[in-house]
Amino acid sequence: MAYNNGREDRKWRIWKEAEEKVLREHGVDEATIEQIRIDDRADFNSNRRFYHWTSDFGEYLEAVSYTHLRAHET
Repeated sequence: MAYNNGREDRKWRIWKEAEEKVLREHGVDEATIEQIRIDDRADFNSNRRFYHWTSDFGEYLEAVSYTHLRAHET
């Protein structure tokens, strides 16, 4: 199954908004919240690149396997 960046991005934004709301309720300053957001976004982007690559690689392996099986059937 292909990695859906849009869906994962929406989930990440909802999670961050909820997290930041809790941080603000507990008196965390905006500079700290912004730094956490920047760090978390960098992690998200790193994971996005990894999952996109593994998704593409998995689809490639499936295609090669299918081609290999079809070649041996005839």
